[in-house]
Amino acid sequence: MNRINEETPGAVTISDDVLAAVVADAVTEIPGVISMEDILTRKGVRITEKGKTVVLDLYINVAFGTQIPQLAWRLQKHVANRIRSVTGITAKEINIHVQGVEYEENQSEKTESVSN
Repeated sequence: MNRINEETPGAVTISDDVLAAVVADAVTEIPGVISMEDILTRKGVRITEKGKTVVLDLYINVAFGTQIPQLAWRLQKHVANRIRSVTGITAKEINIHVQGVEYEENQSEKTESVSN
């Protein structure tokens, strides 16, 4: 993704791997996200350039009991703000794909201790 500074000749190029790393870091900061699915994507992120903006598809696994719509809205806002502040790139769309539901480690330990 090229960013052009109107005042100074030249271009700054940000690789898709760098953008994916920034996005993945932002995603894992949100409570309720357990992991990202890395199937045919960069760190669970698919990036499509649309002119001077990007479309992001995020493939995640969430904690059991998470309110998925609220989580998705928080993710969209947090990721959009993070990539804009770190890279200057604007996300046209941020699509959330929930691939699975998992028990958090401490939640499964509580379940085991109750059943014993």
